[in-house]
Amino acid sequence: ARTQKILGFSGELMVLNFEREKLISNGMKHLAEKVRHVSEEDGDGAGYDILSFEVDGTEKYIEVKTTTSGETTPFIITKNEVLFSKLYSSNYYLYRVYNFDKRNSSGKLFIIKGDISQSLDMKPQQYVVKGIIKSEKNNIE
Repeated sequence: ARTQKILGFSGELMVLNFEREKLISNGMKHLAEKVRHVSEEDGDGAGYDILSFEVDGTEKYIEVKTTTSGETTPFIITKNEVLFSKLYSSNYYLYRVYNFDKRNSSGKLFIIKGDISQSLDMKPQQYVVKGIIKSEKNNIE
């Protein structure tokens, strides 16, 4: 879990730099200075990792998913991230970082815009038990 957290953080830093450089190269240094690492500054759980901007100033909510393997490697996405992508589909971006090289903090990426439930083949992996509807009691001695 710790290794995955470090990998995720490294991928987020790569995307932060990518976004800032893109804005600066388009003459938008003032916007580049406003790019925020939301998951680090405000805590994980916002539904996205990075707040960035289009060159016209429109906000971009970016979720970053990083793996060291190829682009089709499965990755985990939370229910909150899926719901956020639906609510803010016109401003939501999934940056899929793959073939990430930890030694030089580089990798390849592709971008999916909008409601990710329409673009990804997802399979539920966990359920939360909130209560018991019916059970049979058995005493084991």
